[in-house]
Amino acid sequence: NTMYLTFKLLLTDVDNRTPAATRTLQILPGRTMSIADVFTWIGATDGKGALQITSSGAGVAPVVTSRTYTTRLSDSGTYGQSIDVVETSNFSHEGIVTGLKSDATYRTNLGFVNSGNAPIGVTVLLYNATGLQIGNAFVSVAPMSQTQPSLANLFPAVNASTLGGVTIRAHTDTAATLLAYGSVIDNGSGDPIFVRGK
Repeated sequence: NTMYLTFKLLLTDVDNRTPAATRTLQILPGRTMSIADVFTWIGATDGKGALQITSSGAGVAPVVTSRTYTTRLSDSGTYGQSIDVVETSNFSHEGIVTGLKSDATYRTNLGFVNSGNAPIGVTVLLYNATGLQIGNAFVSVAPMSQTQPSLANLFPAVNASTLGGVTIRAHTDTAATLLAYGSVIDNGSGDPIFVRGK
């Protein structure tokens, strides 16, 4: 059967219950589609955010992959990170993100996505490699939105340039609509790695 996909751009730090940019796509059975610049294709002109995709018609879920990237002016190439699709069933009250790094070689951005129709408050605990809690913070996430602060900005009381390997635990009592993730960036090359919370 033909599959119909609806794309909604959930802008960062904005209430997206009525998203500014949406678009529908029809895919015939057995076909594959590639969209080089989904941000422009969906009709967005500015900003950043998450992409929500819903499907109907085919009776099966679509297989979706994505990659965020930056163009390199020196050789017209790109570099970026692949981001696996996250199904609604992966959203919950809590997320633990391991494999994060923050030192002279790497920096980390932390991401929090709210898939619900109400704002949520998220308590974030920071643990060092030995399991010792070394920081805590609170993040508000607007409805149907995401926010992505740097680890250094979220935990200003710790020295982010000497932490090494760290883990975060993010928790909300509000609703089971939270997804936590990290983006670990190599300071030398700018190469990022996406780390989804479990």
